[in-house]
Amino acid sequence: MRSLFIVLPFIMSLFACQANFTNLDSKTEVYFYKGDTLCNDDGLSLSQVSAYLTISNVSFTSSTCASITGLAVAAVCGGSTQNIYIHSINSSDLALAENLGFIDLSSLPSEEYGYSIKACQ
Repeated sequence: MRSLFIVLPFIMSLFACQANFTNLDSKTEVYFYKGDTLCNDDGLSLSQVSAYLTISNVSFTSSTCASITGLAVAAVCGGSTQNIYIHSINSSDLALAENLGFIDLSSLPSEEYGYSIKACQ
């Protein structure tokens, strides 16, 4: 019985440590509008947007180009696009990324809007 009281706290501490490690490793995808316009070669590059995170000590594990779907865009030169850059960051850095202008990708209402991955240009 006495050995149970010695072993039980040890086992419980292992579960607590595992929960903390899992939380530290969780990822969140955020997006940032490219800022480009139709018929023009403008807007921010992926490396420029990635630099916002790097300079602010927000590490990311992946980046990709995408476009928000489900939104009507006027097809007129100079009109805005729905092109975005998606970065996978540590969930603990979400507030910092949001302060930089990034938006949590899960905030897109899935029934109405989504996104499609596309080749970066």
